[in-house]
Amino acid sequence: MQFTYSDFSLNFKKHPFTKDVLMKYDVDAVKQALTTIFLTNNYEKLFDPTFGIGIRSAMFELSDPVTKIALLKRIRNQLAYYEPRVVIDDLILNDIPDSNELSIDFYFHVIDRPHDTQTLTLSFDRIR
Repeated sequence: MQFTYSDFSLNFKKHPFTKDVLMKYDVDAVKQALTTIFLTNNYEKLFDPTFGIGIRSAMFELSDPVTKIALLKRIRNQLAYYEPRVVIDDLILNDIPDSNELSIDFYFHVIDRPHDTQTLTLSFDRIR
């Protein structure tokens, strides 16, 4: 079977028969890479301090339209630079400041598959 993209699974579980690390292929590999970009803070990746959106740090910022626009711009810039396999179709940021929640609905397609729209939903809540 031929796959365009492949990556090892970050949970490091082993395959039951081959005893090798489980793999992720094509869209699942891209979704894993996107999740990594969203969850990584700046200065967290060695030798590349600008990598990552740092969505967790946005949980402690004021919830106003200016902050929301800045976060959406940061997301678009990071994905354009670090994930060229993805074309953003839509990006919806939902914040509920009263319950300290933030969710991102990310609609995209992989460059090789323009008619196969994918969805990635990430939810975050701040714990005090």
